[in-house]
Amino acid sequence: MLLLRVGLAVGRLPPPQPCLSRHRALLLVILSLFFRRSPHHSFWRCNISSSAALRAPPVANKVPRELEEHGDVRIDDYYWIRDDNRSDPTVLAHLRAENDYTAALMSDAKELEGEIFAEMRARIKEDDIEVPIRVGNYYYYYERTLTGKEYAQHCRRLVPTDGPITVHDVMPTGSDAPAEHIILDENVKAEGHDYYSIEAFEVSPSGKLVAYAEDTKGDEIYTVFVIDAESGQYVGQPLKGTTSDIGWAGDDILVYITMDSIFRSDKVWLHNLGSNQSHDICLYHEKDDKFSLGLQASESEQYLFVQSGSADTNFVFYLDLSNQSKELVALTPRVYGIDTAASHRGNHFYITRRSEEFYNSELVACPLDNIADTTVLIPHRGSVKIQGIQLFENHIAVYERENGLPKHMQWNVGHRSSIQMLFVFIIAQ
Repeated sequence: MLLLRVGLAVGRLPPPQPCLSRHRALLLVILSLFFRRSPHHSFWRCNISSSAALRAPPVANKVPRELEEHGDVRIDDYYWIRDDNRSDPTVLAHLRAENDYTAALMSDAKELEGEIFAEMRARIKEDDIEVPIRVGNYYYYYERTLTGKEYAQHCRRLVPTDGPITVHDVMPTGSDAPAEHIILDENVKAEGHDYYSIEAFEVSPSGKLVAYAEDTKGDEIYTVFVIDAESGQYVGQPLKGTTSDIGWAGDDILVYITMDSIFRSDKVWLHNLGSNQSHDICLYHEKDDKFSLGLQASESEQYLFVQSGSADTNFVFYLDLSNQSKELVALTPRVYGIDTAASHRGNHFYITRRSEEFYNSELVACPLDNIADTTVLIPHRGSVKIQGIQLFENHIAVYERENGLPKHMQWNVGHRSSIQMLFVFIIAQ
């Protein structure tokens, strides 16, 4: 009965993600199913309880600590468990005891775990590739997963012709196709690590270099490496203590973000390849601890956007990659209660703007040389929420939700940023 329930709930699983191994992810599903079952169920009573009786569960000591915030005083008996450096021997010993107890508790279910894991893994197409992305007239980029492997390979293949990119473009894979080149194999990099994740993989504008953000501890504190895309050899020194937000600002310049002592992304840095990280330039420091920073490249790849956001406020800076000064410029103002996001196409920035008044967002555009001159393209509508936009050469795809149902709308964009709806595509639920 349990196998049937798992099969119905899971269906066909997607390809594995590099941040968590298949085995760990599937065991999380298994454990959640067990602990949702009634404690009066015969399997729970006969097997799990008998294992639990072998030993008592570990109990954390109470060490009262007085904390005061905004004039309010509270007592936290378990503050001592906080260990930002993951090095306190008392904390680590308690966590190991909890893990050992869980292993003993579930020991009678090992055979069943193996059966469920085998059934679920059999549903995965392990030898697969994701949809290739063509970059200019040079390469297709994609990820490949292999049978029996836990992690992905990052690959590329030459574009065989100089023709323009169209919707009918297909990467050749036959015997006459250009050879596949493996830029980076995560399975090789993961050897010797209990945990391994690559969260960012960014190719330089020339296609000669690749920057990737690596986490080998699971704490989401990354180290950024730059490699030669052909040889795989390291270029320069790694950047340590970063987030996974990285972007190229030229063939030899990287932009990245670091965190403060409470792991809030607070600084944007500019790094010249070949220089020491200590010499990097801080482009912006967000001092308000209610705000965190993010980094995103424009779809045109001509700008980098830096967002600073809190629960209900988001404002944007831009970095013009063609400008040698490499300075951040404010695109949207810092106004509390207004949330903005930006992209770029042609001679305009496109900005979605949400506030208490425009709670479902509106879409506006402004010329690159006069960002104060905004034109409303899609006004706020009380029954339709704008969830996102994607810019193309001659149109905008708008992702909306109306009456609880998502839909895609395609709008034609004229040379003056006038806008006209072409068609609506409603997603079936």
